[in-house]
Amino acid sequence: MPKKKYSYSKDDRPRRKIKPKFLIVTEGEREDAYFRFFEKQSYDCLIDVDIVPRDQNKSAPKHVQDRLEAYKENQKWLPDSEDQIWFVFDVDKWGKQIHELKDLCEMTRNWNIAISNPCFEVWLHNHNPSVVGGVETCEDLKRELHTQTLGHFKIEIYAPQIATAIVNSKAADTHPDHVFPGPLQTKVYKLAESLLAILNK
Repeated sequence: MPKKKYSYSKDDRPRRKIKPKFLIVTEGEREDAYFRFFEKQSYDCLIDVDIVPRDQNKSAPKHVQDRLEAYKENQKWLPDSEDQIWFVFDVDKWGKQIHELKDLCEMTRNWNIAISNPCFEVWLHNHNPSVVGGVETCEDLKRELHTQTLGHFKIEIYAPQIATAIVNSKAADTHPDHVFPGPLQTKVYKLAESLLAILNK
């Protein structure tokens, strides 16, 4: 009896990468813009920096698994042990749900979370060492960032100062071993340190 032949396409298989992947999942346009700056810098590096596309109606942490699965399917990507996956989220929008994502990261290999309190603008605020006090809310932060750049906020002004932001954010972190930052603090510097170490190589 002749053997049954199966139709099989090589392109249907998940792709194993030549380079490890540094995958970043964010919830906002400004975060996307910031990390896409480094995505462009990674083209000639030993790792691929990529941003998981956002769904405008599904930005809460509980949807990140669906977004990752869609990304893997669309990119035919098969994760391996060298990949790093980072989630960048804010306390102001998803306080309670962030706890669920934190627990998921602790249970999943190579999943990490970088939280800002109350918002991502705290991280951007720390790029400028000349910034003075008096900032208490997200609106204060956003207003000051626009003032610094004469109302025309450009991520290209901030992203190259990532090393300065790391130093300032670490100095302000009152509980460096905790996942959740204190008021007007951010853990994004931990993601930045990993990213910068790779890009510097």
